[in-house]
Parts: sequence; structure tokens; C-alpha cells
Amino acid sequence: CTNFPNIQKVELSDNRLTEVGDNAMKGFLIINLIQKGIKEEPTVLTAKEVFKMATEWGAKALGFEDCGKIAPGYKADLAVLDVSKFYLQPDYNPLALLVYSAKAGCISDLIVNGEFIMRNYKILKFDEEEVLKNIEKIKKEVLEVLKKKQKERR
Repeated sequence: CTNFPNIQKVELSDNRLTEVGDNAMKGFLIINLIQKGIKEEPTVLTAKEVFKMATEWGAKALGFEDCGKIAPGYKADLAVLDVSKFYLQPDYNPLALLVYSAKAGCISDLIVNGEFIMRNYKILKFDEEEVLKNIEKIKKEVLEVLKKKQKERR
């Protein structure tokens, strides 16, 4: 894709990359603000360009030719943003709102390959409570191992 804006390559620490990966919405903002700071130019990236980087251009960069935009023949992947949240008001420019203000918790519905995965904030494909129970069990097991390791070091 030759339409990429003139942006600077930025090396981020593992912690920063994890932070961006944990919340794509935050990633939009970080990418945008870093570029504006490096270039010392507030208009270096528009909200539309940042959105395209995360969707259409991101899919192309990963080799997914049938993802990244809503068009005939493309996979039907869609996140529905709940703009009733107070931090998403006023919503004069929905795209800028998404890039600058949205959080992962704003997504009320998620469609992947044409199928609802989440509806009205409820995950449909697995039992959230069961996953949380398993996480708690694993956490306890890990803590036990760490306690044993600490005792061995003494």
C-alpha cells in the first residue's frame, strides 16, 4: 500500500507494546500522539488515517486481503461502539471520537465473520464466569509454585 502517511518508525519497549496490544483503542491514540510529537506537527496524521492504519492498512500489512473494510467479498467483522458513554460526548465527529476517546469497554457488540461474538456487552461464545474461575485456579497454582521457589532460595 503506497498511501501510508509519512510517519516515523518508533521503537517501543515491550511494556508499551503490551499496553497497546491490550487495548487497540488506546493504541489508536498512542500512535497518533507519538507521531504528532515526533514531527512537531499536530496535523501529521488525521483520525481517518489512523483508523485506516488500524483497519484496512493493518489487514493488508498482515496479509489479510479480505479484511479491514466493509465491502462486498470482505469478511463481515464489525465492532459496534456504544456512544452513550459520557466520555464519548459530544459526538460531533464519530471517527475522531473513536481514535481519541474510545475505550475497549465502549464496544457493545462484536461481529466476527458475520457471527455475533458479543451482544449487548455479553460474550456469547464462552462462559465468562467459567473462564474467571479457571484464571483464579491457575493464579493460585502459580502462586504456590512461586512460594516453593522462594523457600528453595532461602
